[in-house]
Amino acid sequence: MQSGVVSKPQEERPVVGVGVIVLSEDGKVLIGERLKSGLYGFPGGHLERYEGWLESGSRELLEETSIDIPAKDLKFVITQNVIDEKDDFHCIVVFLVGRLPKDQEVKNTEPTKCGGWEWWSIEELEKRREEVFYPIRNLLDRKDDIFNHEHLYSLLNK
Repeated sequence: MQSGVVSKPQEERPVVGVGVIVLSEDGKVLIGERLKSGLYGFPGGHLERYEGWLESGSRELLEETSIDIPAKDLKFVITQNVIDEKDDFHCIVVFLVGRLPKDQEVKNTEPTKCGGWEWWSIEELEKRREEVFYPIRNLLDRKDDIFNHEHLYSLLNK
């Protein structure tokens, strides 16, 4: 028996994105300009079929930056349901956090997609909030202070 609910076509459903907050030794976060949108975002991308969040984050990070952080070393931060009807944007975003390994350098391995990688403080993210991707703005707007150094480092030290 059918419920009468009609599923929307796949292309009308929200996608699942994974963003990796990479912390440097001095507490800055890695952010890059996405050429398609002109907005800055954390390394990341879309979850592939049958892939876990941590595996997706590790894979995307390696593909985009050449940073190799194993999935077991990434930690879950938060999941957001980001909706902006004005810009026809709807995405489920899973944020993860990882520490930049001491022996690795960031490289822009997808120069046709990313204008380059930079290290920004959380304060700089706040100042330049109109330049960042919607889900990062949502992180900055949270009143529970989940997006701060103390909380992010505490996740990594568990």
